[in-house]
Amino acid sequence: MGLRLLRLVRTPAPLGRVVALGAALAGLSLAGCERSQKADEADVVGPDPGSVAGKIGGKEITVGEIDEWIKDQLYSQATRGKNPMKVYEVRNRALEQMANERAADEAAAKAGKSRDVLMKEEVEKRATVTDEEVQKYYDEHKDRFRNMPFEKVAPAVKRQLLGQRQVQAMQEYTKGLREGLGFENALEPPRFEIAAEGPSQGPADAPVVLAEFSDYECPFCKAAEPVVKQVLERYPTQVRLVYKNYPIDSHPKARPAAEAALCAEEQGKFWEFHKKLFEKSPQIAPEQLAPIASEAGLDGAKFDECVKARRFQAKVDADLELGKKSGVAGTPAFFVNGVPIAGGRSVDDFAKAIDAELQRLGLPVPPAPPATARAPAMPGSGPLAMPPATAPSPPAAPAGQPAPTARPAPAPAPTPAAAPPASPPAAAPAPGGGGQH
Repeated sequence: MGLRLLRLVRTPAPLGRVVALGAALAGLSLAGCERSQKADEADVVGPDPGSVAGKIGGKEITVGEIDEWIKDQLYSQATRGKNPMKVYEVRNRALEQMANERAADEAAAKAGKSRDVLMKEEVEKRATVTDEEVQKYYDEHKDRFRNMPFEKVAPAVKRQLLGQRQVQAMQEYTKGLREGLGFENALEPPRFEIAAEGPSQGPADAPVVLAEFSDYECPFCKAAEPVVKQVLERYPTQVRLVYKNYPIDSHPKARPAAEAALCAEEQGKFWEFHKKLFEKSPQIAPEQLAPIASEAGLDGAKFDECVKARRFQAKVDADLELGKKSGVAGTPAFFVNGVPIAGGRSVDDFAKAIDAELQRLGLPVPPAPPATARAPAMPGSGPLAMPPATAPSPPAAPAGQPAPTARPAPAPAPTPAAAPPASPPAAAPAPGGGGQH
């Protein structure tokens, strides 16, 4: 969905044409300061495209040349250097946004209203939050507010819940408009050739292969473990997990651990050793691997011999090369029958991709299980992941009281409403910052 369709919920300001690439970049900072959109209505912004903007090496550079260069830069940034999956995502968003705008224009013309007024009315009709719902949320998440009284946090909670519902209402309404207009999306995501070789779990003849590129020293890979476990439980006959080692350069302990894990596989104990490694991580220095192997039930002498000989160095190198060819830029990275998963932070992210692949193969999709407590979403995983969203945040604590802590929500929706101040969500620290490795 385009950025300005979301902004519409916040302000009745005029709605100009959305530039999809700009939305892809600006979508990362929805809560930032926004200038008035009135400038978008101008036919010409600044000097004429043919005007000379400057000289480089004695050659005149026009304003139009600068604008073309900027578009190229925006495209490169939005697609991360033309990463195939990012190119697909940007094009997919642009196609949907084009359909959104044309469908909204048609609906507005039929209603005899401006697009802005129509969208605002439709969203307000669909997105409401009652006082009872605010109270219910407060009662269910009291620990997040550190005993702050309901009266203090209720306005902030209501704003945040309303913001989430406004986004959902806008998405549902524009989807209906697109379908009514007659919208078909024939774009296909890129599909990489990833051999289903290596340590695996699940049926050998499973129709869906979930390939995971991971790093034993990466905190986000560690956070992925319970999520992947739930995915395999949800698809016991449909999915086979294949593990690929992708130790990154900034994690010196990850490479020895990866080679050691393949030594454990040689003894038929890969998953036992794998589990212990993540339980101990980041305390997995080379001198700590032998005790971990002992805990996992390995033959110590055979394990030591294999590790010292670096018997599986070439295998780890091959996994690294495969990951690079497949566009892996961080860990963990997941592929469903060769298609990168956009997000991969929750069971639902995986289910969406797996169900789509089962449908493509003409196979039945198992019903979703009833809502139960699930593993928390991974805090910003993989090369395709967006920053983790948070649950409605309590307002800043009054002077003299400790600040409340916002925690990751199990199934968050982005919100255009400004969130009240809160401390950052609790997440595993990433060396160098950021939400991926």
